[in-house]
Amino acid sequence: MTNRCRIALSVMAIALVTLAIYKLTSPETVRRAAFDIGSGSIKFKVADVNPETRRIVRMVDQASRKADFKESIARTPGRRISQAVAAESTNILRELMARARELGATEFAAVGTQAFHQASNGMEYFQRLQDVLGIPATVITHEQQAMLGYLATQQHFYSKPGKLVVWDIGAASMEMVVEKDFGGYDTYLGTLASVGFKNYIIEKIQGKSLSGTQSPNPLSMSDVDKGLAHVMSYARAHVPDTIKASLKHPDTRVIGIGPVHAISILGQVRKELGDDYTRKDLRETLERRMGMTDAAVGGAYANVQIANLILVLGFMEELGIEKVTPAQINLADGLLVADQLWD
Repeated sequence: MTNRCRIALSVMAIALVTLAIYKLTSPETVRRAAFDIGSGSIKFKVADVNPETRRIVRMVDQASRKADFKESIARTPGRRISQAVAAESTNILRELMARARELGATEFAAVGTQAFHQASNGMEYFQRLQDVLGIPATVITHEQQAMLGYLATQQHFYSKPGKLVVWDIGAASMEMVVEKDFGGYDTYLGTLASVGFKNYIIEKIQGKSLSGTQSPNPLSMSDVDKGLAHVMSYARAHVPDTIKASLKHPDTRVIGIGPVHAISILGQVRKELGDDYTRKDLRETLERRMGMTDAAVGGAYANVQIANLILVLGFMEELGIEKVTPAQINLADGLLVADQLWD
């Protein structure tokens, strides 16, 4: 046997031993399906996850379905999730679970957000989900929701502490999170959000009853001005000074997660994922869409679309946020790697 052959066999043997060791010691990925049961929609993601490194290795599938939990709570006596919404949402989850199983998912988990704390039967609904679907389903606290959103964003964006603000807006709540320079986090946990603000316009600005009015559209100039004034006053009073200070730093990047940023606002300003949107974009879009009816706005979320523009613009104006990077990220991204929620 020649020296060259001996060397080749030695290299092959080393490679095989290395591969065997890798297979024995390297953590395997698992295919998980995560459900973010929000106040206005159900978000679903299937991904291959490395549980040891807590990283998403590959995104396999994702979807979002409308589910009117917040509206149901606001309009049902006793602040309950109605039987119709409960049944419809359970069917959506069954369908998405079947889709995940077809894709090879072996682990499943779901989290619920603020609407289920607000609903008098929110915990009962989640217990029934666990019984019917047989998956871990947890109603998380507002702080856990904020941190799960931050964890989700870290799967896709990296920045030094203090230079990344994660801004999440849902139907019933709003969160901002920034990591401190020496550990820990500053958080804003707000309750002025998409559906709640839309209902505020209807009741407090337009003087109408929620029982007979589903939408504030068409909005007048006076409605818009009063709405902006309310949002800016709210942001001024409730957002912590530490968050305000971070937002004033010229190197701070604001990532907008959730469907309000990535679908509602981005679609209305006519931009694509990967683009930033600015205060100027929102002002111009609001001027163009003010006075439109739901039919003219179009889509399943027509009644909140223009109110969302006012809500986001008001916070940006008051807090000095010049631009936002919207990302198609939701709590499901964070849930995929939050092992404590998979037991």
